[in-house]
Amino acid sequence: MSSINNSKAEELTKLADQSVTENASTFLGFKLLSVDQDSNSLRVEFNPGQAATNPAGSIQGGMITAMLDDAMCSAVWLLTDGKMIPLSVDIHMQFWRPAAVGRYTAEASVKHMTKSTAFLDGTLFNEANEAVAHGVQTVRLVPKSSRES
Repeated sequence: MSSINNSKAEELTKLADQSVTENASTFLGFKLLSVDQDSNSLRVEFNPGQAATNPAGSIQGGMITAMLDDAMCSAVWLLTDGKMIPLSVDIHMQFWRPAAVGRYTAEASVKHMTKSTAFLDGTLFNEANEAVAHGVQTVRLVPKSSRES
């Protein structure tokens, strides 16, 4: 994967919602690491804090889902140059091991995309590079201009 510069990462953050300064991406510590346009994929780092844990002290499953959702949908934004907004239709998750507070890397890709739908895939890895969770998602694609009205 080729590395991207900080301006591209800032652009992606603005694509999420230009009117919001605090959002889920910020809460989860989103940082775009790299993009591979040949394989329609990207790598993202997350650093969720203690506030993202369940009573047992592990990262709550919904937060893990949010990390993968953020990574997978970011791949769509980048591939469409921010012209299409991905709206979740469904997401299927598999949780393979507990997730402690710390840094995580998500690898996400667009497997197939039509004019109105995209099929996405993502895996979340812990600091030891062990797969923690995997998700597949279907999103409806909506032109950004139609969401601005």
